[in-house]
Amino acid sequence: MLVTENVQLNDYIAVAEGDTKSFGGSQTWFPVNQSRHLRTLNTGACGLIASLDFLMYFSKKNQTFVKMQPGTFISNPDAPLSKEQYLSMVRDLSRFAFPVFPRIGAFSFELSLLINRYFRSIGRRERLHFQFLNTKKKRDDMIRKQLTAGYPVPLIIGQRLFNPFTKKGVTFYELKDGKPQAKAMNVVRHFVNITGIYLPEDASLPLYYEISSWGRKYYIEVSELDHYISRISAPWITSVYILNTVK
Repeated sequence: MLVTENVQLNDYIAVAEGDTKSFGGSQTWFPVNQSRHLRTLNTGACGLIASLDFLMYFSKKNQTFVKMQPGTFISNPDAPLSKEQYLSMVRDLSRFAFPVFPRIGAFSFELSLLINRYFRSIGRRERLHFQFLNTKKKRDDMIRKQLTAGYPVPLIIGQRLFNPFTKKGVTFYELKDGKPQAKAMNVVRHFVNITGIYLPEDASLPLYYEISSWGRKYYIEVSELDHYISRISAPWITSVYILNTVK
């Protein structure tokens, strides 16, 4: 993938956190000491968060709103959200869509099933497909195309398969001195949304994906993700979801 400029989504999903705003939603906003169900959502609802943020961004871009039983989880994506409103929508989505399992969360196929069910319910012809047999170049080209079209790209960082005994995952970076170089955490078995492609001005630095996770903005080094897919996980476990139109 020859990248000559950065690509970023504008006005990504934001939730009010006092005087600041989040960058997307976070399952960690659910309390862990009130019920087993909320504790499960706190630790395993990253797939629900990625799904809800994707659907809200899609709805905002297309001005498409829908009521889903047992409640309305997408009502007005342009209105400011509180944490309480956001978590209420996550709970509605969790009952409507698929269960979140303790210590497991959701499976990779469930995210596309949920989002495609939403598209069918409102008569849209778009479908989201999990990509698992593409080359790195084709995957990166599809990511850039989807971001340029104005949509997030869901990504699942799957479990360790080829090397289950390693502690190595995918590193999330934060900005330091304007560059993604401060290591924040080592991550496996987690859903995120890719929200941009970051090309540092310094040509010696690698290419990064900008992502939304846990209500914050992080960066993933593309070459490190490729290494994780080919040497530790697998392309049918760790990959992206691409939006297509059904003819």
